[in-house]
Amino acid sequence: MSVIKKQATKLSLNSSVKSDNLRIACLQFAPIWNEPIKSRQLIESIIQQNSLSKDSCDLLVLPEMFASGFSLNEIESEPYKGDSYQWMARLAQELDAAVVGSVKTKTDNGIFNRLYWVTPEHDNLVSYYDKVHLFGAERKVIKPGNYRVTIDFRGFTFLVQTCYDLRFPVFCRNQDDYDVLLNVASWPKPRIHHWNALLKARAIENLSYVIGVNRVGEDGNDWLYVGESQVLDPVGETLAHAKLGATELITAELSLQHLKQSRSLFTFLEDRDCFDLHLK
Repeated sequence: MSVIKKQATKLSLNSSVKSDNLRIACLQFAPIWNEPIKSRQLIESIIQQNSLSKDSCDLLVLPEMFASGFSLNEIESEPYKGDSYQWMARLAQELDAAVVGSVKTKTDNGIFNRLYWVTPEHDNLVSYYDKVHLFGAERKVIKPGNYRVTIDFRGFTFLVQTCYDLRFPVFCRNQDDYDVLLNVASWPKPRIHHWNALLKARAIENLSYVIGVNRVGEDGNDWLYVGESQVLDPVGETLAHAKLGATELITAELSLQHLKQSRSLFTFLEDRDCFDLHLK
Protein backbone atom coordinates (compact mmCIF):
# COMPACT_ATOMS: atom_id res chain seq x y z
CA MET A 1 0.00 0.00 0.00
CA SER A 2 1.23 3.47 -0.86
CA VAL A 3 1.98 5.91 1.92
CA ILE A 4 3.26 9.43 2.30
CA LYS A 5 6.21 9.83 4.63
CA LYS A 6 5.61 12.98 6.63
CA GLN A 7 8.28 15.24 8.02
CA ALA A 8 6.02 17.42 10.18
CA THR A 9 2.63 16.10 11.18
CA LYS A 10 0.76 16.65 14.43
CA LEU A 11 -2.13 14.43 15.49
CA SER A 12 -4.78 16.07 17.65
CA LEU A 13 -7.48 14.03 19.35
CA ASN A 14 -10.93 15.27 20.31
CA SER A 15 -13.90 13.71 22.10
CA SER A 16 -14.24 10.02 22.87
CA VAL A 17 -17.93 9.98 21.83
CA LYS A 18 -18.31 8.01 18.59
CA SER A 19 -21.08 7.66 16.04
CA ASP A 20 -21.59 6.15 12.59
CA ASN A 21 -23.19 9.42 11.45
CA LEU A 22 -22.13 13.02 11.93
CA ARG A 23 -24.38 16.06 11.44
CA ILE A 24 -22.61 19.01 9.82
CA ALA A 25 -23.71 22.66 9.74
CA CYS A 26 -21.82 25.15 7.54
CA LEU A 27 -22.35 28.91 7.83
CA GLN A 28 -21.76 31.01 4.71
CA PHE A 29 -21.92 34.72 5.57
CA ALA A 30 -20.12 38.08 5.26
CA PRO A 31 -17.89 38.94 8.24
CA ILE A 32 -17.97 42.60 9.25
CA TRP A 33 -14.59 44.10 8.37
CA ASN A 34 -12.32 44.35 11.42
CA GLU A 35 -15.31 44.19 13.77
CA PRO A 36 -15.04 40.89 15.69
CA ILE A 37 -17.80 41.68 18.17
CA LYS A 38 -20.27 42.61 15.44
CA SER A 39 -19.25 39.60 13.34
CA ARG A 40 -19.81 37.24 16.25
CA GLN A 41 -23.18 38.85 17.00
CA LEU A 42 -24.14 38.43 13.35
CA ILE A 43 -23.27 34.73 13.50
CA GLU A 44 -25.40 34.31 16.61
CA SER A 45 -28.38 35.99 14.93
CA ILE A 46 -28.09 33.75 11.86
CA ILE A 47 -27.88 30.68 14.08
CA GLN A 48 -31.03 31.77 15.93
CA GLN A 49 -32.87 32.48 12.68
CA ASN A 50 -32.07 28.95 11.50
CA SER A 51 -33.10 27.38 14.82
CA LEU A 52 -29.72 25.76 15.31
CA SER A 53 -29.73 24.66 18.93
CA LYS A 54 -28.38 22.10 21.38
CA ASP A 55 -28.04 18.63 19.88
CA SER A 56 -29.11 19.79 16.39
CA CYS A 57 -25.63 19.29 14.91
CA ASP A 58 -22.28 17.74 15.82
CA LEU A 59 -20.05 20.23 14.02
CA LEU A 60 -20.50 23.90 13.04
CA VAL A 61 -18.02 25.24 10.47
CA LEU A 62 -17.32 28.97 9.96
CA PRO A 63 -15.25 30.61 7.18
CA GLU A 64 -11.62 31.73 7.30
CA MET A 65 -11.04 34.77 9.58
CA PHE A 66 -14.74 34.75 10.42
CA ALA A 67 -14.36 37.47 13.07
CA SER A 68 -12.55 40.10 11.00
CA GLY A 69 -12.64 39.20 7.33
CA PHE A 70 -9.37 38.59 5.48
CA SER A 71 -7.74 41.63 7.06
CA LEU A 72 -3.96 41.77 7.25
CA ASN A 73 -3.88 44.57 9.81
CA GLU A 74 -1.63 43.42 12.67
CA ILE A 75 -3.47 45.65 15.16
CA GLU A 76 -6.65 43.61 14.76
CA SER A 77 -4.97 40.31 15.73
CA GLU A 78 -6.27 38.43 18.77
CA PRO A 79 -4.14 36.68 21.40
CA TYR A 80 -4.07 32.89 21.62
CA LYS A 81 -7.39 31.75 23.08
CA GLY A 82 -8.60 35.34 22.88
CA ASP A 83 -12.15 36.69 22.64
CA SER A 84 -13.13 34.82 19.47
CA TYR A 85 -11.82 31.55 20.85
CA GLN A 86 -13.70 32.10 24.13
CA TRP A 87 -16.85 32.86 22.14
CA MET A 88 -16.37 29.65 20.13
CA ALA A 89 -16.00 27.72 23.38
CA ARG A 90 -19.26 29.12 24.75
CA LEU A 91 -21.05 28.39 21.49
CA ALA A 92 -19.68 24.83 21.44
CA GLN A 93 -21.12 24.23 24.90
CA GLU A 94 -24.48 25.77 23.96
CA LEU A 95 -24.76 23.55 20.87
CA ASP A 96 -23.00 20.51 22.34
CA ALA A 97 -21.04 20.51 19.09
CA ALA A 98 -17.55 21.32 17.88
CA VAL A 99 -17.11 24.81 16.41
CA VAL A 100 -14.45 25.35 13.74
CA GLY A 101 -13.12 28.53 12.11
CA SER A 102 -9.92 30.50 11.70
CA VAL A 103 -8.83 33.60 13.62
CA LYS A 104 -5.87 35.93 13.03
CA THR A 105 -3.88 35.07 16.16
CA LYS A 106 -0.87 36.86 17.67
CA THR A 107 1.60 34.73 19.63
CA ASP A 108 5.13 35.16 21.00
CA ASN A 109 6.33 33.54 17.77
CA GLY A 110 4.41 35.82 15.42
CA ILE A 111 0.95 36.15 13.90
CA PHE A 112 -0.73 33.03 12.51
CA ASN A 113 -3.90 32.35 10.56
CA ARG A 114 -5.03 29.84 13.18
CA LEU A 115 -7.89 27.42 12.69
CA TYR A 116 -9.41 26.51 16.03
CA TRP A 117 -11.32 23.27 16.57
CA VAL A 118 -13.21 23.81 19.82
CA THR A 119 -15.27 21.07 21.44
CA PRO A 120 -17.83 21.33 24.26
CA GLU A 121 -15.08 19.97 26.51
CA HIS A 122 -12.81 22.82 25.39
CA ASP A 123 -10.81 23.15 28.60
CA ASN A 124 -9.14 19.82 27.95
CA LEU A 125 -9.81 19.29 24.26
CA VAL A 126 -8.74 22.21 22.08
CA SER A 127 -6.88 21.70 18.82
CA TYR A 128 -5.63 24.17 16.27
CA TYR A 129 -3.99 24.30 12.86
CA ASP A 130 -1.82 27.16 11.61
CA LYS A 131 -2.27 27.76 7.87
CA VAL A 132 0.75 26.36 6.04
CA HIS A 133 0.34 27.76 2.51
CA LEU A 134 0.10 31.56 2.60
CA PHE A 135 -1.34 33.55 -0.29
CA GLY A 136 0.11 36.78 -1.72
CA ALA A 137 0.29 39.69 0.74
CA GLU A 138 -0.64 37.32 3.58
CA ARG A 139 3.07 36.42 3.75
CA LYS A 140 3.95 39.97 4.84
CA VAL A 141 2.01 39.64 8.09
CA ILE A 142 1.25 35.97 8.73
CA LYS A 143 3.78 33.30 9.62
CA PRO A 144 3.26 29.86 8.06
CA GLY A 145 2.53 26.82 10.14
CA ASN A 146 4.63 23.69 9.69
CA TYR A 147 2.24 20.92 10.66
CA ARG A 148 -0.34 18.95 8.73
CA VAL A 149 -3.07 18.40 11.30
CA THR A 150 -5.64 15.63 11.62
CA ILE A 151 -8.34 15.60 14.29
CA ASP A 152 -10.43 12.69 15.58
CA PHE A 153 -13.96 13.69 16.50
CA ARG A 154 -16.96 11.48 17.30
CA GLY A 155 -15.78 8.56 15.21
CA PHE A 156 -14.51 10.53 12.18
CA THR A 157 -10.99 11.74 11.39
CA PHE A 158 -10.64 15.17 9.77
CA LEU A 159 -7.77 16.72 7.84
CA VAL A 160 -8.16 20.45 8.54
CA GLN A 161 -7.01 23.15 6.14
CA THR A 162 -7.41 26.82 5.35
CA CYS A 163 -8.23 28.23 1.91
CA TYR A 164 -5.05 28.22 -0.29
CA ASP A 165 -4.00 24.83 1.17
CA LEU A 166 -6.63 23.28 -1.11
CA ARG A 167 -4.47 23.90 -4.18
CA PHE A 168 -1.72 21.49 -3.09
CA PRO A 169 -2.59 17.83 -3.80
CA VAL A 170 0.43 16.38 -1.99
CA PHE A 171 -0.52 18.27 1.17
CA CYS A 172 -4.10 17.03 0.77
CA ARG A 173 -3.25 13.41 -0.04
CA ASN A 174 -5.07 10.78 1.99
CA GLN A 175 -2.64 8.44 3.70
CA ASP A 176 -5.32 6.32 5.31
CA ASP A 177 -5.24 9.03 7.98
CA TYR A 178 -8.53 10.86 7.40
CA ASP A 179 -12.19 10.46 6.49
CA VAL A 180 -13.07 14.10 5.89
CA LEU A 181 -11.12 17.00 4.38
CA LEU A 182 -12.34 20.27 5.91
CA ASN A 183 -11.36 23.62 4.42
CA VAL A 184 -12.39 27.07 5.71
CA ALA A 185 -11.87 29.84 3.18
CA SER A 186 -11.98 33.42 1.98
CA TRP A 187 -11.90 32.44 -1.71
CA PRO A 188 -12.69 35.39 -4.03
CA LYS A 189 -15.11 35.39 -6.97
CA PRO A 190 -12.58 35.64 -9.85
CA ARG A 191 -11.22 32.16 -9.03
CA ILE A 192 -14.37 30.54 -7.66
CA HIS A 193 -14.42 27.99 -10.51
CA HIS A 194 -11.05 26.77 -9.16
CA TRP A 195 -12.62 26.33 -5.71
CA ASN A 196 -15.45 24.22 -7.11
CA ALA A 197 -13.15 22.09 -9.25
CA LEU A 198 -10.59 21.51 -6.50
CA LEU A 199 -13.15 20.55 -3.85
CA LYS A 200 -14.63 17.91 -6.15
CA ALA A 201 -11.19 16.67 -7.20
CA ARG A 202 -10.02 16.35 -3.59
CA ALA A 203 -13.10 14.26 -2.71
CA ILE A 204 -12.67 11.93 -5.69
CA GLU A 205 -8.89 11.45 -5.55
CA ASN A 206 -8.85 10.89 -1.78
CA LEU A 207 -12.12 8.95 -1.47
CA SER A 208 -13.08 11.22 1.42
CA TYR A 209 -15.87 13.53 2.38
CA VAL A 210 -15.02 17.17 1.69
CA ILE A 211 -16.40 20.20 3.53
CA GLY A 212 -15.62 23.61 2.06
CA VAL A 213 -16.94 26.75 3.78
CA ASN A 214 -16.40 30.08 2.04
CA ARG A 215 -17.61 33.60 2.81
CA VAL A 216 -19.76 36.01 0.77
CA GLY A 217 -19.88 39.77 0.33
CA GLU A 218 -17.26 42.46 -0.30
CA ASP A 219 -14.41 43.06 2.14
CA GLY A 220 -12.12 45.97 3.03
CA ASN A 221 -9.70 44.89 0.28
CA ASP A 222 -12.50 45.47 -2.27
CA TRP A 223 -12.52 41.74 -2.98
CA LEU A 224 -15.86 40.12 -3.78
CA TYR A 225 -16.82 36.66 -2.53
CA VAL A 226 -19.75 34.51 -3.68
CA GLY A 227 -19.51 31.55 -1.30
CA GLU A 228 -20.19 28.21 -3.03
CA SER A 229 -19.88 26.49 0.37
CA GLN A 230 -20.56 22.78 0.00
CA VAL A 231 -20.34 19.27 1.37
CA LEU A 232 -19.31 16.44 -0.98
CA ASP A 233 -19.34 12.68 -0.47
CA PRO A 234 -16.36 10.35 -1.11
CA VAL A 235 -17.14 10.02 -4.83
CA GLY A 236 -17.68 13.74 -5.38
CA GLU A 237 -21.47 13.82 -5.19
CA THR A 238 -23.02 16.93 -3.63
CA LEU A 239 -24.71 16.49 -0.25
CA ALA A 240 -25.32 20.20 0.38
CA HIS A 241 -24.52 23.39 -1.55
CA ALA A 242 -25.15 27.00 -0.45
CA LYS A 243 -26.85 29.46 -2.78
CA LEU A 244 -24.53 31.66 -4.81
CA GLY A 245 -23.73 34.90 -2.97
CA ALA A 246 -26.26 34.31 -0.20
CA THR A 247 -25.98 34.20 3.55
CA GLU A 248 -27.03 30.65 4.31
CA LEU A 249 -26.66 27.84 6.82
CA ILE A 250 -26.47 24.47 5.06
CA THR A 251 -26.55 21.05 6.70
CA ALA A 252 -25.52 17.54 5.74
CA GLU A 253 -24.99 14.16 7.39
CA LEU A 254 -21.84 12.10 6.98
CA SER A 255 -22.01 8.31 7.16
CA LEU A 256 -19.14 6.00 8.04
CA GLN A 257 -21.01 3.15 6.37
CA HIS A 258 -21.23 5.09 3.10
CA LEU A 259 -17.53 5.95 3.37
CA LYS A 260 -16.57 2.29 3.85
CA GLN A 261 -18.81 1.18 1.00
CA SER A 262 -17.31 3.77 -1.34
CA ARG A 263 -13.76 2.72 -0.49
CA SER A 264 -14.68 -0.95 -0.88
CA LEU A 265 -16.21 -0.33 -4.31
CA PHE A 266 -13.44 1.97 -5.53
CA THR A 267 -10.00 0.81 -4.36
CA PHE A 268 -8.02 3.72 -5.83
CA LEU A 269 -6.18 4.43 -2.57
CA GLU A 270 -4.47 1.04 -2.74
CA ASP A 271 -2.66 2.19 -5.90
CA ARG A 272 -1.25 5.45 -4.51
CA ASP A 273 2.28 6.52 -5.35
CA CYS A 274 4.85 6.72 -2.57
CA PHE A 275 6.55 10.07 -2.01
CA ASP A 276 7.88 12.27 0.77
CA LEU A 277 6.12 15.37 2.04
CA HIS A 278 8.52 17.99 3.43
CA LEU A 279 7.01 21.19 4.77
CA LYS A 280 9.06 24.38 4.75
